[in-house]
Amino acid sequence: MVTLTAAFAAVTGLGAQADYPTPAGNPPPARAAEAAALRARGQSLGYNLDRDAALASFKEAMAVDPSHPAAYRLSAATVWIGALFERGAVTADDYLGQARSAAERRPLHGPAGKKAAALEAAFRADLDRAVQLASEWCRQTDSADAHFQLGSAYGYQATYAATVEGSLFGTLRAARRAYAEHERVLALDPSRKDAGFIVGLYRYAVSSLPLPSRLMARLAGFGGGSDETA
Repeated sequence: MVTLTAAFAAVTGLGAQADYPTPAGNPPPARAAEAAALRARGQSLGYNLDRDAALASFKEAMAVDPSHPAAYRLSAATVWIGALFERGAVTADDYLGQARSAAERRPLHGPAGKKAAALEAAFRADLDRAVQLASEWCRQTDSADAHFQLGSAYGYQATYAATVEGSLFGTLRAARRAYAEHERVLALDPSRKDAGFIVGLYRYAVSSLPLPSRLMARLAGFGGGSDETA
């Protein structure tokens, strides 16, 4: 089992490449560096559960460099963490300790329901923009960085569907796309540990499934097995 702090670090990119390269032509180097610093600051704040300050930092990064998908993706990740807390899917103890395999989700009504709906709308708006920008970047250039951004955005779609909506079937298409994009990253640049970590997680999860489910996962496009996870 892993702590939710480790999970947040994985999905937001902490410990991976913090200074993401900029899509071709935008913006000038000084502004790109400023946006990268704001994203790194937001990641650190989010890791420490200062979500409001993290979101503010990501919004600043969007204003400085509106062409880069990372700030939108990281903002969506921060909203996702907030949605988990609002729904009771995680607590501060879970975040600091061990993640539960079967967390209860509270039904939300009244003001809490409205807040949850607002969080979902914010998540989808940021993530849709991240997917759009990353897709455009991939069309411009077949680069490891572009595919990493797109794969990470699709990974959030799958994660949100599984953890907030409780829909395992709703994760399949996005998870398969995330896996494929990160495999493309490794094909272009085998040294990318960030993409390797994501691919490894998918393969480990598939290898842990019962045999019938593992065969179905392989048919759906996911790798897995002791030969690949060793």
